[in-house]
Amino acid sequence: MNDREIGNFTNYMYPFVQDNGNIRPRNPFEINNLHTNDKNIFDSPDKFGQMTKETDSSIIEVTSDYFNNQFAIFSKLREDGHFCDFVIKCANISFSVHRIVICGLSEFFKAMLTNNMVSNCNTNSISLSYICPETMEAIINFAYTGKIKISERNVEDVASAASYLQIPILLDHCVNYMTRRIKYTNAVKIYKFIKSIRGDTDRGSMRYIEKHFLQLSRTTDFLQLDYDEFYEILKSDHLLVDSELQVLEVILSWISYDIPNRLQYISKLYKTIRLGLVSIEMINDKFKIHPIIPGALKKFLSVEEANNIFEMFRKAEHQFMDYANRNRHCQDVSPIIYAIGEINKDRNNISGVGSVIECYDKDSDKWFRNDSTILQRKLFAVVYDGNSIIVLGGNDGSNKLKSVSKYDRFTLDWKTLPSMLSRRSALSAATINGVIYAIGGYDGSSFLNSMEFFNPQTLKWHQGPSMTMQRSGAAVAVYQDLIIVIGGRCGQTVHNSIEIFCTRRFQWKFLTNALQVPRFGHTATIFNKQIFIFGGNNGNETLKSCECFFIDHERSYEFPSLQYPRANASSHLVNNSLYVFGGYNDERKLGSTEIFSFKTNQWNFGPFLRFIEGSVQSVIINTNTSQIFIKDNA
Repeated sequence: MNDREIGNFTNYMYPFVQDNGNIRPRNPFEINNLHTNDKNIFDSPDKFGQMTKETDSSIIEVTSDYFNNQFAIFSKLREDGHFCDFVIKCANISFSVHRIVICGLSEFFKAMLTNNMVSNCNTNSISLSYICPETMEAIINFAYTGKIKISERNVEDVASAASYLQIPILLDHCVNYMTRRIKYTNAVKIYKFIKSIRGDTDRGSMRYIEKHFLQLSRTTDFLQLDYDEFYEILKSDHLLVDSELQVLEVILSWISYDIPNRLQYISKLYKTIRLGLVSIEMINDKFKIHPIIPGALKKFLSVEEANNIFEMFRKAEHQFMDYANRNRHCQDVSPIIYAIGEINKDRNNISGVGSVIECYDKDSDKWFRNDSTILQRKLFAVVYDGNSIIVLGGNDGSNKLKSVSKYDRFTLDWKTLPSMLSRRSALSAATINGVIYAIGGYDGSSFLNSMEFFNPQTLKWHQGPSMTMQRSGAAVAVYQDLIIVIGGRCGQTVHNSIEIFCTRRFQWKFLTNALQVPRFGHTATIFNKQIFIFGGNNGNETLKSCECFFIDHERSYEFPSLQYPRANASSHLVNNSLYVFGGYNDERKLGSTEIFSFKTNQWNFGPFLRFIEGSVQSVIINTNTSQIFIKDNA
């Protein structure tokens, strides 16, 4: 047989040869014979004349492009109706497919076609009437191309079909799609849906419910959870709550939604409360004031019943005692800043004095408004008592105030607390062990050195010992049982002194010349026994200078200056960075945020406040319950 030229190609590169005038497929071994006669191409002596032994081998692995090309061919064959050997019927639509392809996609089809497990399957077809044709077509295309378009419109249908047909890779994609779009209005629905199609709890939707537990517990979707779903959520170690009493509130609300059918579960649900973290008296007090508990429920949840359950925990195995005393710790929770400050009047079309609440969420790195309420006051003080944000004093544009308001960040309601003994504007305030302290300020005629404190048990204000100096516009920091009041002014005199109140000894300590620069209207934040002091005013100009006061040494040192001078700003430590925001300077009111990084030792700008511009006070919630609730009209 002679090689012949066919066009520009030789015969050995062409799959057919001419043999005695006939065309036949080439024998692949003929190629070897053309080159090497009867020897392997590698069977040659080495330089010493010895034949080498086979000591080297490798696996040739084709790229994914190879398989993509193969499946593109399969897809084209299916479109043209070539070699299809199976039919899937949905409603009145039939889809011709290749068995080998759908077996590779789905365990359902693999088991059915290799074992003939499905009764409504004959040799050549199957009817799947419960899957809509549009969904089935998308899944078949996915089998051939590896691509599928998922949207909010079709994700539930595709996920349900992927679950039934046992296509885990497609089901996982659908679950990820849903959890990436989870929000307050659909969280419970997504949790229930994923649990129903996959048979286990999805961590993504569960984490969202844990983090927003209290807000979601007020929704109809949550109240309609069945017992098993509700119980699974309650027993989580990661619920975001301030107190186990809040878990009790949720239990009572869920039972009250359907008392005839749910009262039977009270004992089991009651055991999900970490009883070692609350007293029986506190629980009983909650029963007395709860507005929706009917008589039957009160009787069932008597003090005796509570004691019996607690005694059961006490006598049970050690693991149950650990559970009863174990704190819940929500995962992936960043601190939340609640700022209350002057509203930007130009942007919000209001006149007169007005302050609003704005929140900073570290996860999204954004400020946003969560409550539409406008407070008719400014130059007030704020503290956080572990449950509520307390606003004290200030002025309404005409009068200095002694009124006190409480903002519940869970219910988003404002309530009035007993007024202070004195009117105070530009005051300082702090809270230790639930007791609120109001210090200094200006009452409209005099600068104050007095201090008063509020007892949350008696709901009364009491006069405390006075400071050495009269101080208005002083900054304040809390360290253990110490309240540290920094700078401030009395008339035209601006202080560089510090006074420290020990709540245990109930007395003041005076530190003269403790600051490098006299200042008022400044802000301060504590970190690692150091108080960082930012901006303010020295009586002549607004400052951008900063300093750091060491509590142990009782001395202050220079700290890198802000980029903008600012007074009446606010500051906090957020994830080991210092945040300073709001305030004003000699030129304008400010809505900017500056962030100091200890890694770079530099200030950089952060997100702008959206509604607040000017004087601002704030609290940071670093506890296990850092979550933001939002009014619909905010």
